[in-house]
Amino acid sequence: MSGIRKSKAAVLWGLNQQWKIEEIEIHPPKTGEVIVHWRAAGLCHSDEHLVTGDMVPPEEFWPLMGIESFFPIIGGHEGAGVVVEVGPGVSSVVVGDHVSASFVPSCGRCRYCSTGRQNLCDNGAKTFIGGMITDDTHRHFLNGEPVTLMAKVGTFSEYACVSEQSIIKV
Repeated sequence: MSGIRKSKAAVLWGLNQQWKIEEIEIHPPKTGEVIVHWRAAGLCHSDEHLVTGDMVPPEEFWPLMGIESFFPIIGGHEGAGVVVEVGPGVSSVVVGDHVSASFVPSCGRCRYCSTGRQNLCDNGAKTFIGGMITDDTHRHFLNGEPVTLMAKVGTFSEYACVSEQSIIKV
């Protein structure tokens, strides 16, 4: 497809608010990224922790984290889907492959990832902030503004652009 894709997604706009179904825009994948059509998503208590704030850093820390706001965010870190588009340099999956989401993002390049300890990824520690783990820019937008993905996978969206490091071929 390699154009802007529209998708419905469950978006959280702030603490103690309800999830809202919104139409988002997803920009094409860049190097090392894929578009997944999420076919199933699990609802985890972690998603409720986003609502209650148990997993959200206090607002006074946001500037220290380099973000203006933690919200809006697309929920979901448990899911299974099908790869529908691949960006340049993707080698672990092809269009049509069935995949599951990895809760712990990994960059594939840092000192931990390069020694097989992706669960300790330096960049994966930024699981709830910023853009893509590949380059910190955004692919998901709502009304022209960037939207963050929970655990960098956002399985509460019909489609999501994710790092190939954040999915597992099944």
